[in-house]
Amino acid sequence: MKVLTNLELEVVVRELNEKILDSKVSKIFLPETKILRLELHKSNIGKYSLIIDSGKGIYLSEFKLENPTLPPAFAMFLRRHLNNSILKRIELQKGERIVELVFQTKIGEKKLISELHGKGNFILTDSKNKIINSAVIVETPKKNVKKGQIYTYTRSEFDIRNVTFHDFTEASKNWSGTSIIKFLASGLKLGKIYAGEICNQTKLDSEKDIDLLSKSEIKALHSELCALLRKFDSGNSVLTENNAFPFKLIGYSGKGFDSFNESLD
Repeated sequence: MKVLTNLELEVVVRELNEKILDSKVSKIFLPETKILRLELHKSNIGKYSLIIDSGKGIYLSEFKLENPTLPPAFAMFLRRHLNNSILKRIELQKGERIVELVFQTKIGEKKLISELHGKGNFILTDSKNKIINSAVIVETPKKNVKKGQIYTYTRSEFDIRNVTFHDFTEASKNWSGTSIIKFLASGLKLGKIYAGEICNQTKLDSEKDIDLLSKSEIKALHSELCALLRKFDSGNSVLTENNAFPFKLIGYSGKGFDSFNESLD
């Protein structure tokens, strides 16, 4: 699947919270090494299949994935801990591509933390973030993910959802010597497509050096960024020939869907 940006994950998580909370976990599969599938059932509603593609994204699916004849050890481990539990909350870490699913089990809350950045990982913790097990053990000077350790979140210093003109200007200074599109795509973590959308809307040359912008051009970029952010709340998802978006973009026409989850699927 496509690698979802933080803002796209925000849309997905919002839709999931509206649809699948209070569902019971009936089965867990690992159809591929980095893909987790949770079969859920919600009383008086029906079944859902939640796909978590480690390092990429998360979404509901109506398509069937082939499962290995012999369930992998990590799938069996998750079944022991989460089968028959109730999904109570789904949270996205602000500014980061980390989704936390909180389940109510017979012995208290447990969290399935899905890292959707880099190579990805699945980590099961107790309610106090003590790691019970993880799909991948990580031991580096900056990060320690292994049984018995406390899982610590990466905290984003920049909240794009509440960026002021001052914040935007100061952030651009940190990307001195780079192009507008690189600052928007990497500096603000918008991704190249949404960065390109801002450049198209403002009619500015995407390759222009960020240092050479006038105050009015910086204002135009910030204004268009704010307009783009509002579109992530529109609910007018589009499926193009090669991609899915939460709303229509310049140069990307396609079929409309009621939800972003549907177009991703």
